[in-house]
Amino acid sequence: MIEKIIYKKKILALVVRTNKNTKSGVNFVSPTNFGQQVGLMRHKKNHFIEPHIHKKYSRKVFTTSEVLLIKKGLLELIFIIIKKNIYLARF
Repeated sequence: MIEKIIYKKKILALVVRTNKNTKSGVNFVSPTNFGQQVGLMRHKKNHFIEPHIHKKYSRKVFTTSEVLLIKKGLLELIFIIIKKNIYLARF
């Protein structure tokens, strides 16, 4: 299950919840226009991933992206929106 956290039509975060029923293979959860590719892989033991090459893309990065993998427990997120040097907690 993928939950999008959106503020003013922009995706701030993707919450990806998985379990053992996640379908087999490679499943990408990030939109194609994201600067960071995020995918889930579920393969049987001893599966071999064929060597492959990723296409080159020129990108301008304006913010740092981050992936947190929480295997067990809870995570509290507080998003800070910066607007004219005023810090506003919105979530």
